[in-house]
Amino acid sequence: MAVLLGTTGAVIVLASFLLVWGVASVRAALTGVDWWAPFLVPLAALACIPIHESLHYLGFRMAGAPREQIRFGVDSQVGFFCGCTAPLRLRGYLVAIVLPVIVLGLCSWLYAMVTGRLSWAAFSATQVILAGGDLVALRFALRHAGNPWVKDAEDRIGIQVVSDIS
Repeated sequence: MAVLLGTTGAVIVLASFLLVWGVASVRAALTGVDWWAPFLVPLAALACIPIHESLHYLGFRMAGAPREQIRFGVDSQVGFFCGCTAPLRLRGYLVAIVLPVIVLGLCSWLYAMVTGRLSWAAFSATQVILAGGDLVALRFALRHAGNPWVKDAEDRIGIQVVSDIS
């Protein structure tokens, strides 16, 4: 599911860029100022993983989670992660989930759309792909009505509603 959502988002990013700037922009980018993009964009995307996870940390803190209940780690199925064991209101949790996609994915896409720089569109697409797990968690979180108390699920990507926070 994460791969499907991330790839779908990346296709939307690249298709919208091509709709606005045209296929000729690809040829111009690869022979002009962005000739380096095929080499550097994947490296930049991987280098942004710590920034991505730090943005989750910032989102959890903004939502009221204490430092001690936010953890960083590596999982064999999801890779690097930032998780939170503290119960949070759903709206705050949603901010923590989408913050990296907004800062790294959406902002770089907007820059690409304004400037016509294919390298930034490609960077945005890689950020959306890397945020596939976040998009899955967002999909599950949006199924809940109101603003219940939630926390990270411990055995899968997503959340669990917490009925008792005492």
